Formats: sequence, C-alpha cells, structure tokens
Amino acid sequence: MEMSLSQSYNNNFGHNKNKVVQYFRPLNWYKKPNIPTPQEEIDRFFLEIQKAKSEFNLSKNNAKVLNPKLQRVLDIILASVLAVPAFIVTVIASSIVKISQKDMPAFHKQKRYGFEDKIINIYKIRTVEKTDDGWRKTSKFAHLLRKYSIDEFPQIWNVFKGEMSFMGPRPLIFKDLKLLLQEGGMEFLLNRLSVKPGFGFGYQKGRTLPKLQTELEKDFFKDMSFKTYLKTIKSLFFTVIRGNNL
Repeated sequence: MEMSLSQSYNNNFGHNKNKVVQYFRPLNWYKKPNIPTPQEEIDRFFLEIQKAKSEFNLSKNNAKVLNPKLQRVLDIILASVLAVPAFIVTVIASSIVKISQKDMPAFHKQKRYGFEDKIINIYKIRTVEKTDDGWRKTSKFAHLLRKYSIDEFPQIWNVFKGEMSFMGPRPLIFKDLKLLLQEGGMEFLLNRLSVKPGFGFGYQKGRTLPKLQTELEKDFFKDMSFKTYLKTIKSLFFTVIRGNNL
C-alpha cells in the first residue's frame, strides 16, 4: 500500500525534528572529579609567589613593550566597535541555550587570576553543566559555540572594565596556575601575572597543552609591542572565523 503524501511529510518531519532536538539536547560528556582546593593551599601558593617577586628581576627593559595607556585606548576603541555585533550574537546564542536547556542558566562567571594575582570574574555563555553524579553534559550546539569562541564574547565586558585586554595570556583558574608553574617555572609564572590577561594569542589548540602554551607565551614576553597587538587581533579574528578554537 502506497504511503500518502501527508504520511510521508509527517514521517520526514518527525525524523528531521528528532535530528534538531538531538542537536540541542544536552548529552553526558565525561566524568571529572571536582575536588575544591583548600584555601590554606591557595594561601601558601600565593605567599610563595610574593616571596619570589623579591628574588626575580622582571624588568622588561630588554623587551618590546606597548605603552599601557595606548594599549588601553586601543582596547576601548576595539571593544566599542565589537560591542553591538557581539551583543546581538550573544543574545541570540544565549537565548537558544536557555530555550533548549531550560534547567541550565544561559550565562555563568568563573573566578580567574589576572594582573598582579587579582581575582577577576570572567563572563561566558554556559556550554557545560555538571550533573549530580559527576558527569559533565554539553550539546552539539554548545560545542559549536566553543569552536567559534562565541561563548567568550561576553568577556568584551571585562575589557571595558579594564580587567582584560585583547592582547594577553588567558586568565587562569588556580589549578592551571599550578600546572604552568610546573611547566614554565616561577619566573615564567611571575611574568604571566605581571601583564593584563587577554583572549590569548591564537594558540587556542595549545590551551589544553601546557607545554606548548608555555613556549608560545615566553615569546610574547619578549615582544609585547604594537605590532604584536595587531598580530594578536588578526589571529583572534581568524580563530573566530575559521572556528579552530578546539
């Protein structure tokens, strides 16, 4: 018996609808233990950093350095240009996150360590949610936001606040600071904390590879010039356009 046109339409529509739902449905990703670091350990860590500051000469006389005031002006100009399009994309993306995952807040903030060890709150579109049984869950749509760095767009607000720059190493959580200390040493970590954090340098594939990230950032500390600022903006632009932030 031949299938009617309406039956065929309903079957195809149902199939396509399931594919769409699957695209936005949060799926279990992997289990990752979430063991909070005792405050005593954090205090000891930064006490060691304070002691080390008096032992290392972090003078950048031999490095090419962009004037901080000029860098701030460039940040404000660029953030102002990007504010409207970034706001529109952020509203659309966060609305889809909220509609597709009603139990998940559209935004979240994370505590990171920035300039001079200060804690800053960076803002992101939420792409990962932890479950009660220790799983993390995400969706294919959230994966897309991460791939094209759209989840990072709200951090333009951190640039306006002066907590971040478009040129600078990523602000890190405490566990990542400890990891970079092991990979790069104390002098490297002190250099990292002596500059304003930013969006990275187009080394996104190195974000999860501390050794690679350390080597790339060491080159940055030798040349923080206007030319490097422009190269960073170009790199970040193509990272978003090409979607290679994974």
